Amino acid sequence: SIAAPASATQISVVISGQSTPGSSLDARISDSTSVSTRVGADGSFSLAVHDGGFLGRTQLDVSATSPVSGVQPVPPSIIQGNLPLASTPIINAVESAAVLVPLIGRTYLVPATRAVRYAVVYARANPVIQVANQAVATPATFVVVAVATTSGVGGLVGFQQFGLLLLTQGALLFRRRKGLSFSVVYNWSTKLPVDLALVRLIDVGTGRVIANRVTDRQGRFLMIAPPGNYRLEVRKDGYSFPSPAITHLESDVQYGDLYFGDTLPLPEGGPVIRNVPIDQVSDQRPDARVARDAVLSRLRSALVFIGPAAAAVSYILTPMVAQFAVLVLSLGLVVVFLRFSRLHRPKSWGVVRDDQGRPVANAVVRIVETGYDKVLESQMTDARGRYAFLVGQNSYYLRFDKAGYAPLKSDVLDFRNNPKASVAAVDVRLKAPPAASAPPVTP
Repeated sequence: SIAAPASATQISVVISGQSTPGSSLDARISDSTSVSTRVGADGSFSLAVHDGGFLGRTQLDVSATSPVSGVQPVPPSIIQGNLPLASTPIINAVESAAVLVPLIGRTYLVPATRAVRYAVVYARANPVIQVANQAVATPATFVVVAVATTSGVGGLVGFQQFGLLLLTQGALLFRRRKGLSFSVVYNWSTKLPVDLALVRLIDVGTGRVIANRVTDRQGRFLMIAPPGNYRLEVRKDGYSFPSPAITHLESDVQYGDLYFGDTLPLPEGGPVIRNVPIDQVSDQRPDARVARDAVLSRLRSALVFIGPAAAAVSYILTPMVAQFAVLVLSLGLVVVFLRFSRLHRPKSWGVVRDDQGRPVANAVVRIVETGYDKVLESQMTDARGRYAFLVGQNSYYLRFDKAGYAPLKSDVLDFRNNPKASVAAVDVRLKAPPAASAPPVTP
């Protein structure tokens, strides 16, 4: 038996003792808890014991299948009273479910779960681990996730746009249920709606901003204004508006009532119903910059998604309000990051291979709009040589560049008759550049 503090409500303890050298020791600590270990060649053993059912007990009774002696806590400070959430209910539930898994449940999953429980209980009872978790690990996790998310959404302005989007989504839902129309901001080159563009309604006479809106995934926004003369201002990184490159048309594929930056009279007030084409700026980044940005994007995504997992571990080790708050905030930052990021799995991929049929990773692929020969987007192929571009009703071609291979240009990809968004992706093979001919030898 091991004496426990009289004030203890839950007990966690690591014990040691002596038994038959080389034997297996099965110890029953209570009616609901048993542990097993291998006795060393010198006859010594140690057991990590935890059970939330020790409520009000003053000692732990250890019975074993082999004779034991010299049982004692190691070290004495491991015995703790009032250990926060020491019963680890989530881990207990996982262990209960693991028992039901056929074949590997009792053999592998249950021992692994118990090992996790013992590690958690030990960490909660270890003051060094607790100080490190509260003073270093938890703050560092939040800072890393916050910095990565802020970088991914375009700074604090991105958070402001996200908040404004949340505030205006209700109006869009109400308007859609009423069957009324709304305005759309779309990409002049690809004809696709532009998500998260900031739209401002400005009074022409006073220059005062009447309303601010942020477009949703369908590029939609809703504005209702009093009588007056107005103009719309649209802002989105990588786009310009108004742009001299945009031809003034009455309609553009499925979009009508186009707005090009002129005065918008509303003599009787009411909703602003105009579709706004904005011009995408050409992507002129060199290959090295495209590669660097791709690596940073992948690193940023990894840090954002690892953050909640690290915060969850921190909370399990130290179940306190601060750790729980960091966990909730980390999950919230992931939601914001996903809303701004363009992480999507295309329905199909294009694959870049070499002349031997092997995938070519880290090749730079650019999609070019044929009308103005403008590079709309640049990507870097993944480890399997894959890439894909989401495009709308227009025609494009692709350019492929990779050090050690000859540059390649695809045929024209014509999507002008496709009313829905399409994936621009073709399989190509890169070839080694032709060998330079030797200079003529002069006699």
